[in-house]
Amino acid sequence: MSMFAIRWLLAGLLLLLFAVCALGNLVGPVQAIIRRKNYSMVPFIGGLAGMFGLLLAPAPELHRWWWVPLVLDLGTGFLLLSVVVAVVVWPVRRFVSRVTRSGRRE
Repeated sequence: MSMFAIRWLLAGLLLLLFAVCALGNLVGPVQAIIRRKNYSMVPFIGGLAGMFGLLLAPAPELHRWWWVPLVLDLGTGFLLLSVVVAVVVWPVRRFVSRVTRSGRRE
């Protein structure tokens, strides 16, 4: 088997793993709401698998889309969004609330 075929095979398997994880992260919370049960998303696995699948594919046109699986996979997207909120937004809100409450910086 040629290296070209092996790269397509590995890229296809990684993209399939991304599709399964992304679909599970999309359908799981909806079913949990309907059935009133808990559900835990699978963070990063699907997004990273899709990213590596696109970077590993022998078609250079796909390489520039490496970031799309990270955004589309809810497990990765929500986790990255929560990290941004925790690191950036919350400290800024705390600082602003302190300043507005006391009229000056503490």
